[in-house]
Amino acid sequence: MMPGQTTNEIEMIEFNLDKQERYSVALPFTINCTDIEQNLIDRKGSIEISNTLDWHTRIEIDDPLYGKTEADVSLNKPFAYRGYRFFQASAITVGSARNMNLELTPQTGGEPIKINLARNGSANLPDGTKIDYEAFFPDFTFNAEGKPDTRSAEYNNPAAVLNVTTPAGEAVRVYAFAANLSDKIPVGAPKAGYKWRLAEFEKSPLAHVLSIKYDPYNAAFVAWYVGGFGLIGALCFVFFLSHRRVWALIERKGTNDFEIVLSGDANRSAQAFEDKFERIKRALTGDETVIDDE
Repeated sequence: MMPGQTTNEIEMIEFNLDKQERYSVALPFTINCTDIEQNLIDRKGSIEISNTLDWHTRIEIDDPLYGKTEADVSLNKPFAYRGYRFFQASAITVGSARNMNLELTPQTGGEPIKINLARNGSANLPDGTKIDYEAFFPDFTFNAEGKPDTRSAEYNNPAAVLNVTTPAGEAVRVYAFAANLSDKIPVGAPKAGYKWRLAEFEKSPLAHVLSIKYDPYNAAFVAWYVGGFGLIGALCFVFFLSHRRVWALIERKGTNDFEIVLSGDANRSAQAFEDKFERIKRALTGDETVIDDE
């Protein structure tokens, strides 16, 4: 999902032999993505998995029955709602920006003005100029049709595309580059009374992918606990309980004479079992009438 995207459907994938089929399933509520964030180990590094601590997808659920609910779905913290569990699945690692600081130098002279602009946000200058975010390109270029595009997913030539409305009501498209461009270049020339520059920005991927699982009875939660306690019980039985077995072969030798051959086995504590086995033998031969049940 991308910030600003709204949907009430999820895409299901079904595998039939060698075929993979995709189809949409309607949800009983609407999901609106309000923000995505990526916590990086090195803020100046890439947005690849190796440089990532966590991903956050902030959503707002608009439910006809229960109203609006806000949630933050992170890598190790799924969100549960009405039997649906939201998981952070992956990210589309095309470079983008979550927040950016713009530096505007007035054409008439004076100190530069610094403005913070959020993705899909807007800001106003003291003179009444309005700035609206349009797009961000990590490796800016113009395509064959003359439209803004990116050469790659990397931050090689980052630039923000802005829609600016002057106090007089004139609409102007502005390109703010991280690099210092010459005023003689059309995209670097001052516009709307200012020289525009992208001073710094917070790196973020283009979009996040959420995985949604429907589990109305929380069966996975129950199975996890039942299986966990069962595993603990099995380990206790194996490691803390001794398995002992004793066999007796009885053969008649006369009217009142019998020959008994005893054997035994234990999986642990052989010395203790040997003492126990000796007491059983003495009890059978009449040397001891009581068998210790330790």
